[in-house]
Amino acid sequence: MVYSPYALLGAGIIGLAIALIAYFANEHEKQKEAPYRRRPSEKKDSPNCTDYSMCIVCNENQISIKYMPCGHSYVCDECNIRLRRHSNQCIHCHKRIDRYVRI
Repeated sequence: MVYSPYALLGAGIIGLAIALIAYFANEHEKQKEAPYRRRPSEKKDSPNCTDYSMCIVCNENQISIKYMPCGHSYVCDECNIRLRRHSNQCIHCHKRIDRYVRI
């Protein structure tokens, strides 16, 4: 059986397209998980390392406030005071804050 070079080229292009779709679908899944995983090479004292227990506003103090009713905890007491002067909304989900709890 003799195959046309154009038929082989078309089959190759289709195969490449399928491989690329699979690759990018896999990369997309990895990106969705990336914020929750620390790379094995990252160490705690690395300057690029994110410490999820630190206030996201000042990045100096430990998280100490939980907003209610949404339950989000992202800020320290000092930053909470400054933020509450400007807005009564959660900085993550933008729901109205009824109260906050020190944790």
